[in-house]
Amino acid sequence: MRGQLRIARPREVVFDAAVDEPSWNPAISSVEWLTPPPVGAGSRYRAVFGKRWVTDVELVELERPHLLRSRSTSSWLWSDGPLTFREEGPGVTVMSWDWEYRLLGRARVLAPLFRLVGGRWERANWKRMRDHVERQEP
Repeated sequence: MRGQLRIARPREVVFDAAVDEPSWNPAISSVEWLTPPPVGAGSRYRAVFGKRWVTDVELVELERPHLLRSRSTSSWLWSDGPLTFREEGPGVTVMSWDWEYRLLGRARVLAPLFRLVGGRWERANWKRMRDHVERQEP
């Protein structure tokens, strides 16, 4: 799944928000960091979405403010891919993603449906982040 989004905030602000997804994503009900600070390449956390969907996330590459690559694994979904951050102008960032997804176990039968809705789901998630950072005072 690929996409990009234009965000009216400096690249460093957008990058930091993407790294700290648990702070702005209302779908995440709890987070447990599995590695000690500081956050960097190799940092891992366990996120619970809603009441039962547990996902382990690893920040595989972290090059502030250009590149964030993460890998996520749950009981039914594996994903891996980068977020890249490019300045389009003063205070404007273009964030792009290019995710590889695999449904696991019994969920594999849902692959055709996931291909239809997964991209919209991903874009909606990053729009939430955009709205969050654009609401903040510069």
